[in-house]
Amino acid sequence: MGRDSLHVASAVGAMRDRLLRIVRAVAAATFVGALCVVLTAPGSKALPSASQPFAVLNGEGSSSLDVQLVSMQNELASAKSWINLKYIPIGTQLARDDLAAKQTDFAISSSGIPFSADELKQVPGGASGLISAPIQVATLGTFVEQPFGGFQSFLCNPDDPTTYPTAPPPGFDPNVDCFNHVAYKAPIRIPTNNLAAMFLHYVAPGPDGQPLRAWNSRDVVKANGVSWMFAFPGQTTAGPGYSGRSDPDEMNYYLQTFVKTAAPDVWNGNKQAVPQVPWDPITERMGQVVGVVRQGVEQQLEQLASGGCGVNGACNGDAGGLAPAPPSEIKNLRPGGRSGLLFAGQDPILLAEMQNANGDWVAPTTDAIDKAVDAGGTKPLFALTNKVAGAYPLVWVDNLYAPAHGLSIEKTEGMAMLIRYLATTGQKRSTAVGEGRLPAALVTQSLAAADQLVRSNCVGSDRKIVSSSDPGPLAPATATEMRSIGSMLHCEPAGGTIGQTTPSSSGTAPNAPGSSSTPSGGSAGSSSSPLGSSSLGASGASGASGSASPSSGAALASSAASGARSISDATSPSGSGGANAKNKHTGLLVAGQLPLPMPGGAGAGDRAATFVLGAGLFLVLRKPVTALVRSLAR
Repeated sequence: MGRDSLHVASAVGAMRDRLLRIVRAVAAATFVGALCVVLTAPGSKALPSASQPFAVLNGEGSSSLDVQLVSMQNELASAKSWINLKYIPIGTQLARDDLAAKQTDFAISSSGIPFSADELKQVPGGASGLISAPIQVATLGTFVEQPFGGFQSFLCNPDDPTTYPTAPPPGFDPNVDCFNHVAYKAPIRIPTNNLAAMFLHYVAPGPDGQPLRAWNSRDVVKANGVSWMFAFPGQTTAGPGYSGRSDPDEMNYYLQTFVKTAAPDVWNGNKQAVPQVPWDPITERMGQVVGVVRQGVEQQLEQLASGGCGVNGACNGDAGGLAPAPPSEIKNLRPGGRSGLLFAGQDPILLAEMQNANGDWVAPTTDAIDKAVDAGGTKPLFALTNKVAGAYPLVWVDNLYAPAHGLSIEKTEGMAMLIRYLATTGQKRSTAVGEGRLPAALVTQSLAAADQLVRSNCVGSDRKIVSSSDPGPLAPATATEMRSIGSMLHCEPAGGTIGQTTPSSSGTAPNAPGSSSTPSGGSAGSSSSPLGSSSLGASGASGASGSASPSSGAALASSAASGARSISDATSPSGSGGANAKNKHTGLLVAGQLPLPMPGGAGAGDRAATFVLGAGLFLVLRKPVTALVRSLAR
């Protein structure tokens, strides 16, 4: 074959190879583009579009939900049509103020601290304009930062021969041998008067001449069964520093109530020592700032664990520290917790035991908390003044407060579901972190309040009340307790439904305000209001439905409602006028439509754009990616 023929054959072969490569590339790009269209098509299981929350609920208040909050939010978000729960643990007085000013959807605060007259002026209808539901048992625990080096158990007091061994060994030198000691391992016990003095930084001496607030005060030493609790050179009279709350909160209120009730000598003595402080009436602000204060329980507790040098970090001053806070927060101060710390092979933070009215030494465990609330119900600090064996004394009940009128359909249904969740499945989340749980009577009261919230808010021609034993698609599948509630009320659009309901168990209930009828033949009961009356709302309808007992009703499967509803008031904290607000503000209109639909979720144009985008990215990136793979393989 001649040279020219060889050149022609070679050129033809090269052209054929190039054409084959182009065909393969186009085919691969076509495949990738088509795959992108399939993956992003509506209903695709490979890449589903992000769902919208059914409703956003904004709340503030008690720190009693702080540790279990994230697990609750995650569980609520697992529902078919989910609730986006936004909650800020903040001073309870501030939370009530914000709810009254319509800045939030709900507040969580103690049932024993009423809304003030000024707060109620902002609430349409006053006290009757609020629904209250018990949803959480709250507890004040005493967090103790161990002194420098930890608490010590000494053989004897070198300055007190009565503490020497009965038969001292030969050559016994009290100034040396009394200090043979080991780290103190038993629970730290603080008698009532001493604990009150430590909380208030009260410096008056006790019966032995030692300051009441000192670790080596006679009663503290006796309670712990040792000769000395703490002996830092030159600091044998030292007591703990104090870390408290700067925001007005129920923790401050009940701390002062404890001191005034159980240690009146300390309370009155401190009033005389600091007469310029407005001690009475007790409020959610501490009358006297005696140490370091921070806003919120997390920042408060972060002031502890300074290596035993107190909350101010001064090792030549206070011995360790003290902070009143929910006992579940101890989990965040253990190794592996949010602020987990460890020193000298010991836990730097302990929860102290204290005495109840029965004379028992008790720690704030779930069992001790439950005994207190089972005996006292909504009466705060019941075991402090009433003899209840094994009950922790500093316990009360937190209520969720929500508007009795003016909520949208979405927020009405979402709020009712939230109350039911917190009163049932939410109690397991609380006990899992060391807090208490609501007794059955308060659970029933809470479920009745959820129904009343629906009655008073689900009013108007655009909505209807439906009675069903199905908790609905807003309830997480894991919240099995909600399926045993029995008959409950739902608020649905007049022309549709929130989700699929069980035909045999549902029916339209009266939606006129003030209706006294109870769906499914339930009998009326009562629930507490912010001011302690039996009213639940302007309607005056009272009553825990007899069928709302956790033990009544058949357990039904959750409705399998498909598709997420867009909410008309996601940007409106008060829940009213949300749709109009979005029509007026383009930014809110766009935000209200998020998340945007996936490509291919609308018309042919979207699908074509998705195809071109996928194919184009393949053609652009295939060579760099191939080169990178080859270089890595060498």
